[in-house]
Amino acid sequence: MMPLETTSMTESHHSNESSAARVVDAVREALGKTGYTWLQRVAVAWERECIALRGRVPSFYLKQLAHVTAMAVPGIGVVINELQVEGSHT
Repeated sequence: MMPLETTSMTESHHSNESSAARVVDAVREALGKTGYTWLQRVAVAWERECIALRGRVPSFYLKQLAHVTAMAVPGIGVVINELQVEGSHT
């Protein structure tokens, strides 16, 4: 009985990882389709059932655009936007 439960948990964990990878890929693709090279450089990660955006962008507009673009991807509930705006002192 124990090996079956372990196998099921492992398969479930692997399935969650592949789902997370698909969501990350979808966000990266959506950012790339904006046409802004800066958004293609954004680091995208899946953390605690959320998408995290990290890196630097030259304007608050691009920071907001990255956030809105990520939120528009199906399956995204929360976006943690840790993008830094270059030249800002906030």
